Amino acid sequence: MAFTQEQIHNITTLLKSEDLSFVKQGTELVETLIENERDFVEFLENVGSKTLTVFSFDEFHSVFAFVSDESHRSYLSLWTLGTFVQWNTEIHNLTELDLSERYLTRLPQSIGNLTNLTLLNFYKNKLSELPESIGNLTNLTTLYLHKNPLSKLPESIGNLTNLTILGSSHNQLTELPEWIGNLTNLTYLYFSGSALTSLPESIGNLTNLTYISFSGNKLNELPESIGNLTSLTDLFLSMNELTSLPESIGNLTSLTRLQLNYNLLNELPESIGNLTTIIRLHLKGNWLTSVPKSIGNLTNLTTLFLSENEFHESEHKRIKDLLPNCKVRF
Repeated sequence: MAFTQEQIHNITTLLKSEDLSFVKQGTELVETLIENERDFVEFLENVGSKTLTVFSFDEFHSVFAFVSDESHRSYLSLWTLGTFVQWNTEIHNLTELDLSERYLTRLPQSIGNLTNLTLLNFYKNKLSELPESIGNLTNLTTLYLHKNPLSKLPESIGNLTNLTILGSSHNQLTELPEWIGNLTNLTYLYFSGSALTSLPESIGNLTNLTYISFSGNKLNELPESIGNLTSLTDLFLSMNELTSLPESIGNLTSLTRLQLNYNLLNELPESIGNLTTIIRLHLKGNWLTSVPKSIGNLTNLTTLFLSENEFHESEHKRIKDLLPNCKVRF
């Protein structure tokens, strides 16, 4: 169909609004008027006053140059991409989409149409929530959500069972949902710098994990099921509120690095001595007065960080005797 000048004017007025709800009304109006790719191209060329030769996020971003609010402009560009996918093979076959630092505050539901994506990056936007339609992106292997003010994640992310990397550091999450246990192909999990107070038992299902970072949260305990993660090589838990470690920590016999700096630990479990592959162990800034004798089993340990604890001089000597080939830093 041919858009009338009045229609173009009315839609443009909505899209230029400072209120995102009016912008969404504008996109919904467009969706009722277009029937095919030609209609959509005609609309975009009318509002953008340019001929479209490339179909990409950046090209659509330039179409909406008349929108002064950068977050709305990015929203419209992403909406266009998600709407265009039904007609355009190039967009349909899109596998990677980097939308870092695009000032996005909301995502359109149409993002769920980009079903061939394997990598999606929303680093450093202003997203406080994600649409449920993100769960349609079942080919995703990598999802980055770092540095957004997210307070919760939609349950539909539990459908993304091909994910191998999930990064959501420096946000406002207070809990990790039970559905995290569905993502059994995960190898890397980053949730540092948030406000998590506990971890679900279902985290023990993620037996392919090799790297976890939960540093800079408010964790006061770890679930016993963490001992199931026997493929872990790196576990970062510094700057939390842990007062103890579960005995099952000793099952993590692939660990090479364990960071527990600046917690509230006053003792270590005997099972720590089972971590015979560990190379660097960070325990700085806790309340430890001694370490278990079993720590002497860590014959691959090259550096042990123990400063800012409560050790007496006699314990210094005992620890050095237990680990004669390790550099111990008090």
